[in-house]
Amino acid sequence: MFLDWLRRLFGSYPNPLETPVIEPQSPIGSPEPIEAPEPEPEPVVLIPEPPMAEPAPAIEPPMPEPPLPVVKDMRNVPLPDHARDLLEAALPWDKSEFIPVDKLGIQYDGVRRFLLDNGRSAILMTADADIDIDGPGGSTATDKYWLPETSLRWPDGRSCDSRHFPGVVVPGDWKSRFGVLKGDFAYLIYRGIAYPAQVYDFGPTSKVGEVSLALGRLSGIVPPTQSDHSAATYGNNAEDVVYLIFQGSGPGHAIEPKEIASNALDLWQPGVSDSMIA
Repeated sequence: MFLDWLRRLFGSYPNPLETPVIEPQSPIGSPEPIEAPEPEPEPVVLIPEPPMAEPAPAIEPPMPEPPLPVVKDMRNVPLPDHARDLLEAALPWDKSEFIPVDKLGIQYDGVRRFLLDNGRSAILMTADADIDIDGPGGSTATDKYWLPETSLRWPDGRSCDSRHFPGVVVPGDWKSRFGVLKGDFAYLIYRGIAYPAQVYDFGPTSKVGEVSLALGRLSGIVPPTQSDHSAATYGNNAEDVVYLIFQGSGPGHAIEPKEIASNALDLWQPGVSDSMIA
């Protein structure tokens, strides 16, 4: 009873044998917890689609070459009188075209290109005829512009001797412009007679009209009384010299004059009078 009285007087005391339960409390003045921000969404990278390839243009077939102008009246074609009869009968004028050429020595302001019946083509021009003495046998004493070698060689590598070889000289750019190659067969026509030759040298691109000393003497362009030095240094008064060159026709090397004559004649049209060929 006494214990009950004490409890009523002083209240109940904790049992020392019992473990007190302590409820957690927030410390005084502590901040409220901060919520972590939500992560920002990663940006979306848009990869553009490759452009549509344009369709390849349709390949059109090449246009056919226009037909060559037809020569209706030979009287309108400028030709030296001495060569007209020979050339009118021996060339297909209905398969030819005029090509302007601006070079020293040229006459009638250009050349004429022919398509021959044998499938080849030929270049016809009228010019003067300077004299070339390049190759073995010449010297700077004869011609101050003399060169010891020629473009065309014999099969063993020797250059052509201008004093004995029937050759014509063409501008250096005629290989690319007209397809004229060293060794191509040609004719020099002077005073109505055609003299077979080969293209044996390439000269300056600024001029046309040059032949070997041998061809000059054979045709009469160089008179018998004119010295080699005079012919090479001072030239001559020859005009109206006609050159007929068969493009891409030669063997690429020098051959003997008899073979030149045979090959050149085979390239020309049938019906050429023997009396007009040297």
